[in-house]
Amino acid sequence: MSLPYAADAETSLSPSELQVLRSQYETELASGHVTTQTKFNYAWGLVKSKSRDDMSHGVGLLTEIYRSDPPRRRECLYYLSLGHYKMGNFDEARRFNGEKRYMNRSMPSRIDPF
Repeated sequence: MSLPYAADAETSLSPSELQVLRSQYETELASGHVTTQTKFNYAWGLVKSKSRDDMSHGVGLLTEIYRSDPPRRRECLYYLSLGHYKMGNFDEARRFNGEKRYMNRSMPSRIDPF
């Protein structure tokens, strides 16, 4: 899996692109089940936004994924770190980055670290 560069977090989606992600998320939410991938895609789109409220909402969704989906935790740590960094929450960004490094050291070598 290829992760985006940190600079990619600074490139906002167009309003129509973000609306596609929002619509998919809201449709699944209304049906009673949001897939992790849909929630993740919407969260990343929000983190990339220029709006602090959007970024904060995106970080909140990523936090939900981190807590509820253990196989996605390492990936979420990277995106949480980027989201907090972008919002200027440098201590939180550093904390999540440190957790990611710790997880990479404690994982079996057969799993490629991020």
